[in-house]
Amino acid sequence: MRSDFFKLPRIDELLSPRGFLKRAAVLTVVFAVFHVAGLREMTSFLCGMAPMTGGAAKLSALMGLGYVVSYLGFIVIVPILVIASALLLVSSRIWPVKPRV
Repeated sequence: MRSDFFKLPRIDELLSPRGFLKRAAVLTVVFAVFHVAGLREMTSFLCGMAPMTGGAAKLSALMGLGYVVSYLGFIVIVPILVIASALLLVSSRIWPVKPRV
């Protein structure tokens, strides 16, 4: 029995409006989980302050870095993916692609 879980997606599935929206949804969920978990307070390492002392300082800095990366992905990449998805959807309705024979 072959599992489709490990099957690599085709390039046309990745560059489709649905593929763009799936990636935007994943980034949104990751950011929401980090935000609800309270990792926003861990970003104090950006100004040189560590919220915890000892070995936990490195872990809190790593969690803060994860929050910053997910925040930037949510603020910068998600709107680009949503706009690209909308433009692809509209352009495919206006100029449909004819299948090659």
